[in-house]
Amino acid sequence: MLKYSLLLRHYIEASRPTFVEKKVERTKNGSIRMGCVKKLRNDFPTVHRRVHRIAKKPTKLSCRVRSTLTPENTIVIHAGIHKGKRIVILKEFRSGILLICGAFKLNNCPIKRINQRYF
Repeated sequence: MLKYSLLLRHYIEASRPTFVEKKVERTKNGSIRMGCVKKLRNDFPTVHRRVHRIAKKPTKLSCRVRSTLTPENTIVIHAGIHKGKRIVILKEFRSGILLICGAFKLNNCPIKRINQRYF
């Protein structure tokens, strides 16, 4: 019941108008103007305060490589600048990136590091 009443109060507060009609005296062009319900903030900091953040612990760099992508395996690249070329996987790094070689003389694919998403 308490939760419901808190939600209801939040809904009622959110539905209040931001502007209200106020009566203005000594005017020639009308006697009603729109005024803010809540005053706007008038003091803004010239320099933002630095927020002290807690340093994050370094995460593990080891990433799982697909079981089909093993070293000394010949595969075809499906995306990127060397799309459609047959290459050989030489090594897999801890970060999940693979070292490939494409026999540069045959298909102009040099020794390079490439993500496993390209296969």
